[in-house]
Amino acid sequence: MTNKELEQEIKRLKEQIAEMQLKEKKQLTINDIKIGQQFEYCGRTYTKLNEENYCIIDDFDSDFMYCIFDPITNNYEESIIRQYINSNRFIERLGVNKDDIKPHYKEDLITLLSKEEYEKYRDLIQDYDGWWATRSASSYTTTYFCYISNIGAISTSYVSSSSRARIGFTLNPETPVDRKGNNEDKEDY
Repeated sequence: MTNKELEQEIKRLKEQIAEMQLKEKKQLTINDIKIGQQFEYCGRTYTKLNEENYCIIDDFDSDFMYCIFDPITNNYEESIIRQYINSNRFIERLGVNKDDIKPHYKEDLITLLSKEEYEKYRDLIQDYDGWWATRSASSYTTTYFCYISNIGAISTSYVSSSSRARIGFTLNPETPVDRKGNNEDKEDY
């Protein structure tokens, strides 16, 4: 390699290092993520569903995200699943920071999507392996709740059946996130 080629290579490497350092300095927040894009937060992949930074989890961890809706009724407000996903134990195992989350449904930090929210955001939601509970009740009997199948169909099941808990929450605007989970070209950012 000639001296001139070596100097050009050194210059190119310095420019790459400077560019990498500039990217590191910029803290990416949830506000930098577009609606419908995936991102990583606290080691898990989520999709941003709206401008208010409501996000749904795309990762499924069967170890602690599988439970029954309730043994008796489809009343989400009093359900076991609601108590479980808002418990300190669940939140700690999920690894999220409570200070990063704003209440979405009533005063809950973490919630299930309703059937209506699923219908509204259906095109943005990534496939999920298996069916998952919504917080919506079935209207024709108190022993059924609505769930989403692995192909995106809305159906009903007994409240005492085990189901996946695909949770969502609203992140505060300045919450730091990572683009690693994004399903688009990173160069667009």
